[in-house]
Amino acid sequence: MTHRPDFSSSWAKLARARTHRDALEREPDDLFRVEGDRIGLGCQYDPKSGYHLFRVNTMPDAAILDWSLLLGDCIHNLRGALDHLVWQLAIFGNGGREPTRRERKSVQFPILDGPRNPEPAPENFEAHARGPLRFLVPRHRAIIEGHQPYKGWHGRWIHPFLQLRELSNEDKHRAVSPVLCSNRDIFIHPDPFGDTILNVQFMEAGIPLERDTVVAWATTDPPEVQYNVEVAGEAVPFVTIPDSLSSWITLFPVLDEIAAFVANVIRDFEPLP
Repeated sequence: MTHRPDFSSSWAKLARARTHRDALEREPDDLFRVEGDRIGLGCQYDPKSGYHLFRVNTMPDAAILDWSLLLGDCIHNLRGALDHLVWQLAIFGNGGREPTRRERKSVQFPILDGPRNPEPAPENFEAHARGPLRFLVPRHRAIIEGHQPYKGWHGRWIHPFLQLRELSNEDKHRAVSPVLCSNRDIFIHPDPFGDTILNVQFMEAGIPLERDTVVAWATTDPPEVQYNVEVAGEAVPFVTIPDSLSSWITLFPVLDEIAAFVANVIRDFEPLP
């Protein structure tokens, strides 16, 4: 009897990824909703510039580690959904026989580079057809090739599968840490400054936040006053991941787009056999 592929584990992996994604979105919102749990800002007078500089002086390090683990779990399940799909296709193409223990190590969904990082991708895919996809029938390999990043991408960011590959590779060796970037909201506490008028200017949005990062600067009226305040304000950041060496993108739309691409691949095989 012909093996009928069962993609239920791929859908389960995708559902679990969404569970972790939703938890990851809730936790920063819950934390930063509470005054005092946000990123802390101190104020120091800088005699060289004559400005009062507002710098990050506390970070929620324990929470960031927890979020890194949630993000890693989400990424693992997104990648696993694709690999589980290829496993079912391998059994189908192998006449209902599961690959051996030695063979199964190489059964996976390939992700090959797109236009932003060119390589001889079609030839590379042929190598995968002889390796991780060697059990698949030609029409199934063709569907998978149609979803490869080198086939083209006109989105705002890098191809979602390339983003998934980079995140997955990083997560194998260390926690993938989300980057907290300014400035969703920045609050300056007026009490430490009494009747002094602060003329606050905020730094450009999207700056990665870590200790000593300057997020704002101010002149004062009267100008001769000088303040050094440990608790001078708070920041509520965006949760992001790197898009390049110098830019960051909001995390959750990226995860949603990856999940949508994974779902599209599974759907393309659901009429089987």
